[in-house]
Amino acid sequence: MKIPRASGWSSLLLLILLQCCCRHVSCRPFSRTPQAIPYSSELQYRRMDWRGGSQDNHRHVAGNDEERYSRQVYALGARAHGLIRSATIILDGPPESGLMYETAKNLALSGVHRILLLESDSSVDAAYFEGSLDDLGRAFVRAARNELNDARGEMDTMQLLKEYIQKLNPSVAVHVITRESLSTEIETFRRNDNKLILVALDRPLSTQLALNNKCRQLDLAFCSADTAGVFGLVFCDFGNDFVVHDADGETPLATPVDKLVLGDDNVLMVHCVNGEKHDVSKGDIIQFKCRDGSIAEDVFRVEKVYTPFRFQISVDGQHDLNEVCARINQQAATFSRIKQPQTLHFSPLSDAIAKAIDNNDSLFTACDLEKSFDKVRRSALITAFHALSVFVEKNGRLPKNKEQKRLWKLMQLTLSKHISESDNKRAKRHCKHFVRGCSAKFVPMQAVFGAIAAQEALKAVSGLYCPVHQFLLYDCDEVLHGVPKMDDHDNADEIDVQDNVPGLRAILGSVLVKKLASQNVFVVGAGAIGCEILKNLAALGVATGAKGRIHVTDMDTIEKSNLSRQFLFRDADIGNFKSAAAHQAVMQFNPRMKIDSHSSKVGDLTHSPFHEDFWSTKVDVVLNALDNVEARLFIDRQCVAYQKALVDSGTLGSKGNVQVVVPHQSESYASSADPPEQAIPVCTLKNFPYSISHTIQWGRDLFDGLFQVRPKRANTFIEELKHRQVTDLVESLLADHDTESGQVILSELQEDLSDVADVNAPMACLNWAMQLAHEMYYQSALDLIVKHPLDSVDEDGEPFWTGIRRPPMPMLYREAVEDDDKQSYVNANLIQFVKAAARLRLKMIRSNQPSSHKAEYNITVDETVVKHGLQSTGETCLKRRAGLIDLAPNELQALALRNTSLHAIDFEKDDDSNGHVEFVTAASNLRAISYGIPPVDSMETRRIAGSIVPAMITTTAFVAALSCLELIKLTQNTPLRLHRNAFVNLALPFFAFTSPLPAEEISGLNGNTFTIWDRLLITEKKKDANKGGLSIRTLIRRLERQLSESGNSVVVTSLSIGEFMLYANYLHENDADVLDCNLWDHIKNALTLDDEFQGRTTEESSVNIDCERYVDLSVSVEESATNIEVELPPIRVQRYAI
Repeated sequence: MKIPRASGWSSLLLLILLQCCCRHVSCRPFSRTPQAIPYSSELQYRRMDWRGGSQDNHRHVAGNDEERYSRQVYALGARAHGLIRSATIILDGPPESGLMYETAKNLALSGVHRILLLESDSSVDAAYFEGSLDDLGRAFVRAARNELNDARGEMDTMQLLKEYIQKLNPSVAVHVITRESLSTEIETFRRNDNKLILVALDRPLSTQLALNNKCRQLDLAFCSADTAGVFGLVFCDFGNDFVVHDADGETPLATPVDKLVLGDDNVLMVHCVNGEKHDVSKGDIIQFKCRDGSIAEDVFRVEKVYTPFRFQISVDGQHDLNEVCARINQQAATFSRIKQPQTLHFSPLSDAIAKAIDNNDSLFTACDLEKSFDKVRRSALITAFHALSVFVEKNGRLPKNKEQKRLWKLMQLTLSKHISESDNKRAKRHCKHFVRGCSAKFVPMQAVFGAIAAQEALKAVSGLYCPVHQFLLYDCDEVLHGVPKMDDHDNADEIDVQDNVPGLRAILGSVLVKKLASQNVFVVGAGAIGCEILKNLAALGVATGAKGRIHVTDMDTIEKSNLSRQFLFRDADIGNFKSAAAHQAVMQFNPRMKIDSHSSKVGDLTHSPFHEDFWSTKVDVVLNALDNVEARLFIDRQCVAYQKALVDSGTLGSKGNVQVVVPHQSESYASSADPPEQAIPVCTLKNFPYSISHTIQWGRDLFDGLFQVRPKRANTFIEELKHRQVTDLVESLLADHDTESGQVILSELQEDLSDVADVNAPMACLNWAMQLAHEMYYQSALDLIVKHPLDSVDEDGEPFWTGIRRPPMPMLYREAVEDDDKQSYVNANLIQFVKAAARLRLKMIRSNQPSSHKAEYNITVDETVVKHGLQSTGETCLKRRAGLIDLAPNELQALALRNTSLHAIDFEKDDDSNGHVEFVTAASNLRAISYGIPPVDSMETRRIAGSIVPAMITTTAFVAALSCLELIKLTQNTPLRLHRNAFVNLALPFFAFTSPLPAEEISGLNGNTFTIWDRLLITEKKKDANKGGLSIRTLIRRLERQLSESGNSVVVTSLSIGEFMLYANYLHENDADVLDCNLWDHIKNALTLDDEFQGRTTEESSVNIDCERYVDLSVSVEESATNIEVELPPIRVQRYAI
């Protein structure tokens, strides 16, 4: 996930804010080392129990939750997730409001225990909301009636909302109660010490004040959210003393410690392991974790930070610093920051609103870098929302367009007391923007504030993340740029009930509505972000015109873990393609939409519908909803090549980003890149791990080696024996490897093929697993210690076992004495390892057998047998390691020709029943114990081994809304300076919006400049086509002639396509075979050679040059006079159209 780059003054401000507000925020999912757990008989600890506060009864994630909410738990932690699962949220708002549906949807998918819907009979409440101008609300109501089979509209809107929420998540209880009965019924819904919160949505100020006062009386947290056109406001009051247990939700780094040094001035200095950066700052509290998994008793305070690898600490109380230093150096493995709870004071709305109008900075959460610090703007918008409520209370309705002057007068009464005369003009401009369409609802704004309101509610009930304190203002008034004045565009006072998007028309006019209806939008990805985007597009009326169409593609199928974020899917959809299910579901929101759904890979140009004609004629804008960088870069290249606009978005837990790419104006997605993730050195993985991520990766590699590489190698051997003699194969194998490696491979082949033929395969697999455990965790460690004794030194005379090199402890199964938790933990993990390994091996050797020979993969294991086996496998292992297993070629050939094959097992992280994560967890933790690394639970192992990215519905909804907002700007042809790249962190909360950087200008020939969007065009002529195609020689001549016309003559020095060199003058200047070859055949030959090298079949080839109407070539030229090489934009060679 990319942090947006910024230009001008905003670059410095963005950098400062990111450093201050996001000190420990990482945009990469694997940059954090997890919290360690101590050895215990409770082997199924859940990850991040401590996040959001101390450990409590919410330690465990309910079994039914684990798969559905797994991605959310990685973002929130088990404690906060448990509190959310038991929480009651009260919603008060119009039941047909899009903001109400958005907030309820986000809360339901987050898995709250109960949602209470309050009914209101207030006439002021009813007058404050105009449902006919709420496009998102209308779309949700339409979808709810379609899904609930209520097309005739017999169900009232509150009941419809209730039923729809329960459809989204059947585990959420939904109740409807009257506002008046809240005081008497609220105690029924309190559970333990959980904080309850009431969220008021689309309510006038008078109602918000009354509800806030009621919450104060009932000890409820309070949040309100309101939108008016392109403006929105959130207010939070969580009480006088609200405790934030974890302000950012980030897991502190468990940084490996090298040593603690006591200086001459009694200063304790912490040195990190070489190359490992810490994440501490002055004033932080840290604790050391010992190599046996326990936590050191001493608590230290960071006094001064010198470098990312060294800092000074102090220890509380009276201590012998020499003793402390010696103890930490002897026992400590890592250190981590200990998060401290924070207590926040909130003022009630009645007090806060007066201070806000008077511009009290402490009451505002910064949002937009260009707007949040404008005090005139803040006062104007707070006043505008206040005046809107007053207008409704006086007139019993929202203002019509013609009444803007009356509303402005109400605003002036308040503004004149708080804004100087010199600022009055600016304030008036802001208020006029507010008045335009303030009675209508803008889809992206409702989605944004629905995400914020839901997230604030979750913060109130969990104490996780820092809440809004206390007002948050956000607007997108840049979309009003160029929109005709209200007197000039459509009269929103006259609402057409047949209008598809009356709210959008009232705010931005009919011209934009027609353009959006005719847009051709390519949505790449139908997962979490894709579902939200499609819903927003439906509510905006995109692709409802005769020329418009939405194309959506996703090659993935729906899994249960998707249901907590991908709201278009239901349990019945599990196993179906996401794109097809999303297509069917979103049509319920707007049946007028025209959608084509695909399950094709976007990077496959040969065998997919996304060919040249598609990109040339069927796409106007691309909205990325992807989860990997490779696909993003491909889409980016296509957008640059075909001059298409792109909006890319991504999330990581509470963090999200949006980047807009405007053809011919902005840089592309690929113009900036995140730094590459640091690879783990092979020697570290193999012999010297010092972090849990190392042992988990080792366990993952072990899984692939045993259950994927070995069966594939055996199957290849079996196939080869159909055509060759076994002696030839053995000689070839030994020639390709060193003697020891070759012997091991041959032993493994015989071992695997023998077990296939074994009539008692389950016992053979069990014996194999016990031998493997002995070899991996006892003999290998012993060999390393023998090779490098504990007192050995390196070539520089320094102790060998120091720093990141830690000696492993050989481990055996031993009967544990009382209170020996460590040995008990070793024993339990050895048994788990053996059982999982045996089961997986049995599946490997039996899955491809005829049904009569198949066996159950759940091996019934007598632990007594395993214990005895683990204690008596040493001799067998020594023989195996010494290569003493007989290698009779005839026997090996006989085994291979039994007409059998082995099953290669792909690692699957989300299925607990398959034993994959169980195996990797046991393998990793045993190795961690051996090397003095605190082990972790299966949940954290799953995250690292499965490359799981934490995710939350609120962040997803937020970035999807911003993506659709940028789509609107692209449709309006908005100037680049009014587009916004975004980086958001709902946890802090932190929002940074910056203008996209312009495309870099590159110096070219004759003093000219070009950008990534420029192309030089060469068109193939008919006579060239009749000869089979444009030759390399002709292409070079035409290029040199065309380029020399504008000034100095040039010489073409090279031609290439991608990474393939087609021509180089120093190699091919007189090579007739190359020069006279036609371009298309020359490219095809290069691609064919690459396919052969990569082992791709014709069907798997990613490009078919025969189908391409043009190619973009990279060309290098030299000026003839100076021999200086000059850069050129890509050369587009257009094929002659027959």
